[in-house]
Amino acid sequence: MSTRTLSRPPSQFLQVDGHPVHWVDFGGPEGDPGAPIAVCVHGLGGSWVNWMALAPLLTTRYRVVAFDLAGFGLTPSDGRRADIRSNRRLLHGFIRAITDQPVTLIGNSMGGLLSILQTARHPETVERLVLLDAAVPLPRTRLRNDPRFIMTFLTLAAPLAGEQILKLRSRRSTPADLVGESLALVCHDPSKVNPALIRESEAMALSRAGNPDNEKAFLAAARSIAGVLARPRRYIDAIMDVERPTLLIFGSHDRLIPVTAGRALARRRPDWTYIENPDLGHVPQIEDPAWTAAQLLDWAPARPKRVRR
Repeated sequence: MSTRTLSRPPSQFLQVDGHPVHWVDFGGPEGDPGAPIAVCVHGLGGSWVNWMALAPLLTTRYRVVAFDLAGFGLTPSDGRRADIRSNRRLLHGFIRAITDQPVTLIGNSMGGLLSILQTARHPETVERLVLLDAAVPLPRTRLRNDPRFIMTFLTLAAPLAGEQILKLRSRRSTPADLVGESLALVCHDPSKVNPALIRESEAMALSRAGNPDNEKAFLAAARSIAGVLARPRRYIDAIMDVERPTLLIFGSHDRLIPVTAGRALARRRPDWTYIENPDLGHVPQIEDPAWTAAQLLDWAPARPKRVRR
């Protein structure tokens, strides 16, 4: 188990299209206010907390920021939709609100899907793309042969069924239970996760408990993801439109997006750098942030040092 001390950056809010968005700034290289910016985009059910362990390891190269999508973390829904199209627009608005320069997008799971769509739609906003177990098109054999995925899709799509499941789960589980169950699902070895990140996740779960808007946002996003993956033609077109250097990382033990999907995407885009870790699950940035940071920093070009005159 990792015991590295993690710090909690101050919460900040900014306005995107007239709505509040919560974000944190992990800082950047000391003495370099013009350092390139890395924007971290969380996955379904996640928040800025998902980046607590990885972000500080990248600040020698980047100014690293993370934000919460509408209805997730500390960003209120505030009347906004939480489907993929709406979340992609929010990502675009957030980038434009913090900088007029292209950024490095680092997306996990749903955040990877959003980062791909943003890069394809607005390439001027993105310099490089990092995908950590992104929600990418699934092999047809998964759709045909995996009854769990089909059942999940049908349950989420069915009116009221998803809502009832979430209500029952929240009533019967403590925040610690919810976090423990989630880590057991997304990690190959949950014992690797930093205890400070677990505590922050539990505090986040407690702060969000009982808010029906949060449940609506989760279901809307989940249903939208399932729809994109079940009918991926447009998504595949967007993937093929990406014209930025891209690093694709997958854990071999991903229970949500199978590693075969990552391998298939690597074959579809041989110009992308593909790295697979045999000891990780769906969230490399949580389970092994040091390894993940090393892959990213080795892949990305070092920032040239400024010559003093």
